[in-house]
Amino acid sequence: MSCPPVNDLMDLWPALKIESELHAEFQRITNQNLPNTCYAELDRHLPLMMTLFRQKAPITGKTADALAEI
Repeated sequence: MSCPPVNDLMDLWPALKIESELHAEFQRITNQNLPNTCYAELDRHLPLMMTLFRQKAPITGKTADALAEI
């Protein structure tokens, strides 16, 4: 089974182009608040992400400077 292209879905459900409608549809399907869920998962994964970025920062000069400021 293949998934339809995003453009086809957006044509079928144009309300999903509106942020509040997208949040409402996510809430209806999952019974979870989309922004809260995203921020909670970001908070959960952020320490590991920062560790990985810091390990890779010396390889890319610009990233190291930005991470040093954090």
